[in-house]
Amino acid sequence: MALWDPARHALWLGPVVIALTVACVVAAPILVALTWPKPSGLRCVLAVVLGLGVVVLARHAAETAVFVQRPFVADHFRPLFPHSPDSSFPSETTGYFAAAAIPVLACWRRLGWALVAIAIEVAFGCVFVGVHYVTDVLAGLLIGAVGGGLAWIVLGAPGISRLLAATDTGLRAVRLRPRFVGPGRLAAF
Repeated sequence: MALWDPARHALWLGPVVIALTVACVVAAPILVALTWPKPSGLRCVLAVVLGLGVVVLARHAAETAVFVQRPFVADHFRPLFPHSPDSSFPSETTGYFAAAAIPVLACWRRLGWALVAIAIEVAFGCVFVGVHYVTDVLAGLLIGAVGGGLAWIVLGAPGISRLLAATDTGLRAVRLRPRFVGPGRLAAF
């Protein structure tokens, strides 16, 4: 039985899943922004941005190579959330959340696990409303996780990390980043 079939029979559940997914979409950038004051906050935010870029490029490459009809097109039903009938593989949306979750997980573990949960909920929501197959969201999660993880690793390479440290010093000098007085302890701006 397809995941979107219960959605058509339990009409009350659709708005709940959509509202929860929208709340996750709003919460995710806020959680990423909360990493900014952390000692590795600059690296984290840059890794998220680079990871998102990887997701966009991978989605474009996959869409060029293979076209997969969305479930609502293939099965002739109206999705619970409006969507264009473009290729469903891979899910760019879930890729975004996974690309954000991995660097945040490396920077601030508790917040990272919250983003992992958000990525899973968004993946569920994409399938539930009938715009993606499970394989689409799994591929999106994998692409995003790899993109975010690679970005975190690359930004930690010796030459790049020295450049980030110098950038961080400059940002602190103009008060765009907090100063640290000890292990993870903030000083007043």
